[in-house]
Order: sequence, then C-alpha cells, then structure tokens
Amino acid sequence: MVLLSLFLSLLSPAFSLPPDSTSVVQHLPVCHFDKQSHDFGTFKKDKVQQHTFTVTNTGQAPLVIHHVATSCGCTTTNYTKEAILPGKKGTVTVQFNGASLRTGPFRKSITVYVNTVHAYTRLFVKGTTQ
Repeated sequence: MVLLSLFLSLLSPAFSLPPDSTSVVQHLPVCHFDKQSHDFGTFKKDKVQQHTFTVTNTGQAPLVIHHVATSCGCTTTNYTKEAILPGKKGTVTVQFNGASLRTGPFRKSITVYVNTVHAYTRLFVKGTTQ
C-alpha cells in the first residue's frame, strides 16, 4: 500500500496542468447559445421552417464559428462568418425543409464547430410534419 501511494505521488505531477494553465483558459472565447433546442410544432411538410439561434461570446477572446454541420440534407444553415468579439452576439439560422421526408415527428441535430475549449456545440430542431 505504501509503495502504491509513493508511486501515485510520483506520477501526479506528470498528469497535472501547468501552474499558469488556468490563466490560458480564462483568456479563451466562451460560446453561449440562447437555447439548445427549438420546437417548430406541427406544420404541413411542404412549408419550410426557420429558426435563428443567438450565440453570445461570454469569454475574453474573439469567438470564431469555423463550420456548421447538419444531420440531414433537409436542414440547411447560415451563420455569422466574422469573429464575434467578447460580449457580442452572432447567429446560427437553421432552415428545415421536410417536403421529401415522410410525415410525422422529427429531430435534427446541428453541430457548430468553434474555437473554444469544447470545440463544438450541438443544437437541435424538432417538430411534427403532416
């Protein structure tokens, strides 16, 4: 038991963050969306639906949206291409076109790739087509 304790105490410095790492993290952008999901409700499947998510940079460095990917070709996006300065807002607009899909409930994901510690944020749209 003593040997195990000694061994683990010797390894712990190798797996710890450098002393100044918290200051590095404090100077990064932070991506905060107004909400993670939007419900379009029930609508006719040939009527295109649209929603705009608002993102706020609550960090201390410019936030950049590198890319936005969707889980289906029925979902398209448009997003803020310029860097979002600290304290400022940007948008990710999502359009859903269910004309070629079957009727009924759906849930689609939108992955927003950003320059933050977590690298991406996942948003969702859902609803029911008839």
